[in-house]
Amino acid sequence: MIRHLKLPILLAIYAIFLEGSAQQTTVFTLDEAKAYALQHSHALTDINYDIEKAELKVKEYLGVLLPQVNGELSYTHYGKLPASIIPAGTFGNPEPIEATFGTPNNLSANINLTQIIFNGSFLIGVKGAQEYVELSKKETAIQEQVIKNDVTTAFFNALIARENITIIQQNIQNLEKLIFETEQIYKNGFAEELDVDRLKLSLTNLKTSIKNLEVQKELTLTLLKYNMGMSLDSSIEITGKLSEFVESIQVPLENRPAFTFRKDVQLMNASADLQRTNIKRIRYEYLPSLVGYATLGSQAQREKFNFFNFKEPWLNNRFFGVQIQVPIWDSYTRKRQIQGVEVTIKQIENKRDMMVDAYEIQYESAKANLVNALNDYNSYIETLALAEKIYKVANIKYKEGIGSSLELKSAESELYLTQSNYLNAMYKVVMANQALNNILEKN
Repeated sequence: MIRHLKLPILLAIYAIFLEGSAQQTTVFTLDEAKAYALQHSHALTDINYDIEKAELKVKEYLGVLLPQVNGELSYTHYGKLPASIIPAGTFGNPEPIEATFGTPNNLSANINLTQIIFNGSFLIGVKGAQEYVELSKKETAIQEQVIKNDVTTAFFNALIARENITIIQQNIQNLEKLIFETEQIYKNGFAEELDVDRLKLSLTNLKTSIKNLEVQKELTLTLLKYNMGMSLDSSIEITGKLSEFVESIQVPLENRPAFTFRKDVQLMNASADLQRTNIKRIRYEYLPSLVGYATLGSQAQREKFNFFNFKEPWLNNRFFGVQIQVPIWDSYTRKRQIQGVEVTIKQIENKRDMMVDAYEIQYESAKANLVNALNDYNSYIETLALAEKIYKVANIKYKEGIGSSLELKSAESELYLTQSNYLNAMYKVVMANQALNNILEKN
């Protein structure tokens, strides 16, 4: 009997093990979360595909410049052979004679080789394709910055939700202890039932708040997993405290930087350079192009369709040559193309200058927001200490019977509000610093 129970028990233990393994929680610091995102982000993967396509485009251009070999098989049947006129007197004939030459069935097989010897536009096209690869890599760097910014924002949102829950849990513990003491005082006749009910109402409100915050925390963690490129079914936790991030923040003292260092500004410069290469390609089309070619072939001419009769001869041929093509007049087509590209370059440079000006304004605004956020935070440090002191005194006075429950309730409400403001002040500091870092590309 016991032996028969072994297999089900082992299976049950194995199932529990699998379930525990599936629900294993991974813990991330902020830096670890950003590093993970750079390895698994779907958006970054998509851009890497663009880089791969650009690199293949370079190889495609290089392939055009290499020898091209093609096989050719051609069959022609003449229902009526084309006729030629033999002029009078050619063979002593007094009048022109209509004559036909050839056979009704013709089959030819050729191997053709072509080689571009010189084509300036193709050479510049290769350079342009290589520049496009570098352009795609710059886009990758920009996307990495966006990913790190999104992960940082989601991380801080999850962090403040968790810390809010921690504070309320502590408040619940303190309130439950106070309710117990107040119930004892009430039983001894030194407090009213209304005092107990007020405290229980506060406890109910706190428990409702913590349920809402738990849902909010899960939502923020889900968004964090999405930004990191993790499976939404996975379980994660985060480490760190908002206060630790706040303490490491310093307002930059240096003068406003020149924002030409930003990756998106450099991307605009690279786009303009790519257009200048395009102009060179169009200008190189004015140069002659030289192509070499060679053909090795064989031809069969038959009265009937009997090409597999190898007793009849096949006529072999081979030849090679070069072809030069010299552009003479294109009705200003290329000139207009160049002018259009030049206008495009001006547009890119204008947008780049506007972008730099916008970042200068955003930098000053973000710096001012950080200074204000830090001032508010430092103010709330003192306010929180004062609110905790007031609540502690009101609690002691209430227990000693020299303070009212309304006074305690007022101190309690003020403490909860100050705690919320303190957390929000910390959150504003880290987010203001994040906005400034994003402008400075320090994520």
